[in-house]
Amino acid sequence: MDNASQGRKKVSKMGKALLKKMLRGKCLKMRQELAHGFVERASGKICAKLVATPQFKEAKTILFYFPVKNEVNCVLAMQKAFELGKKVFLPMIRGWNFRIIEVKSFAALAKMKKGELGIREPSGRKTPL
Repeated sequence: MDNASQGRKKVSKMGKALLKKMLRGKCLKMRQELAHGFVERASGKICAKLVATPQFKEAKTILFYFPVKNEVNCVLAMQKAFELGKKVFLPMIRGWNFRIIEVKSFAALAKMKKGELGIREPSGRKTPL
């Protein structure tokens, strides 16, 4: 076994976790530096590819998310899902509790407020919107 192989085997879990954290931070920084117009154009292209997939076409239920920090904006795909009569769900986070809430209409998306993490989400009602 060569020295490089031995070195890789000695990387601790903590070392891997630190490397992963550093890489995530670097990717986040790069993503946040992207121009808003670029992100919106890229999001449109990604959504178009998504809705063209057999998986999207065949799905009856789809879980989406609202973007933060220049993530892909999938609102166009959500709108298409509503148009096709699919059930649309979004996550809702309260402290350590994570729930999935059904959104009943595209219009309901505009009424959503930012939650604890600054992300638009369904209301805290126990019944779906």
